[in-house]
Amino acid sequence: MIKRISACFTVALILSGIAGSPAIAAPPQIEGGPHFIGGLVHVNGKVLAKVWVIDSAAYIRKTVVEIKADAGPGWPKDKRAKAIAERLQQAYNQNPKFYTGLYRDVTPEGEIVIKTGKSNEWLLTADRASADLNKQTPDDYANTLKTVIQKVMSDPSVR
Repeated sequence: MIKRISACFTVALILSGIAGSPAIAAPPQIEGGPHFIGGLVHVNGKVLAKVWVIDSAAYIRKTVVEIKADAGPGWPKDKRAKAIAERLQQAYNQNPKFYTGLYRDVTPEGEIVIKTGKSNEWLLTADRASADLNKQTPDDYANTLKTVIQKVMSDPSVR
């Protein structure tokens, strides 16, 4: 049986596989709905950064965003993933249905960003490097990101 030490620590153990399989042990409950976590993963010899949403029962994990590129000096993939996870968590805490009002916008610097509806705060950038790695234009990549976030967050198993 998994004892709840803290929500983030328990989730980290479950993600890493240290705490065992959710099918074997009943995972602890996490208060306050889903939680967003950003970090690095190794896939087929490549290091990727992902942002996951973990449901309130702490065992359904879904990828919200996969980050394949750094965002410039001082913003490696892992730092970027953690920042996006924090922004998504803040958006969720302010409005659990934040994903229904997502839209793309262009900053004064010409970057395409995904913003939340009412708060008008940006969640992430659809940068050129990530778009290129996905074989898309930044505009198309922004639309893909928006669609994926909306699809994942509208899934009832996440809440």
